[in-house]
Amino acid sequence: MKNKWNHYGVAAMFTLAVGASLVLAGCGGAKTDTKAAAAVATNLSFNFETGEYSFTGVDKGRTYAIRLYGFDAEGKQEDYYTFTSSNILADDSNANYAGTVDLSADCTPGAKYNAYVMTTTSDYKRGLSDSVTGTYVGVYAAPGAVSEAVQSGDTVTVTMDQDVFEAYSELEYPPQTFTLTLYSGADVVQTTKIKLEDLAQEDEEYVDGFGVMAKTGTYHHRSGATAFTGVSDGSYTVTIQADAQEGMYFASVESEATAVTK
Repeated sequence: MKNKWNHYGVAAMFTLAVGASLVLAGCGGAKTDTKAAAAVATNLSFNFETGEYSFTGVDKGRTYAIRLYGFDAEGKQEDYYTFTSSNILADDSNANYAGTVDLSADCTPGAKYNAYVMTTTSDYKRGLSDSVTGTYVGVYAAPGAVSEAVQSGDTVTVTMDQDVFEAYSELEYPPQTFTLTLYSGADVVQTTKIKLEDLAQEDEEYVDGFGVMAKTGTYHHRSGATAFTGVSDGSYTVTIQADAQEGMYFASVESEATAVTK
């Protein structure tokens, strides 16, 4: 009897072991299938200065979107994207895509981001492409036209009230210098620069919102004057332009021209 039970016991253990191994093998296959990665776009190229992108789609691609993720203080990529484009619909060829996105409303000039393509396939699986890392560079808005330009003798005095600099009144990183240009027709006669620190500044506190949701801030109103000297008698106009800050902002376009009076 002892040998008989040992025989049956070994047989039963063998049967359970085989069954368990078959069950585990089945579970492993299912787990792999559920984690099968979605096919994702490849060959992403992204220009963080202009917002231009290009990438290669996939056969089962349904839609694509450009997404940018920022970094926290410790240099770790944040969990939630800072920017996402509208859906880019797959075309018939589903091969190469290119375009431009506007980052100005969502991204911080001088900040680093990872750019990806989010792919959604025809079977509704989603996945991110390999990333491209870069620093977003903004473009300064154009200043307002100079308030007044008056010639007396060989000197043209230019006055700039706060409306000239209003576009920068709330910026964390306003332009540090501005270039003024004196024109005779389309010809440049002189240029001169003014520094932000040399402008008069008047601060105005404001409240945005109501109750517990209210946020406070400060408008920095600036104004100033400068002059061109050694100017002969003639007909002139003056423009002003915000200068670039390397790695953060590109220079603005020139303001509208103000005619010099006498």
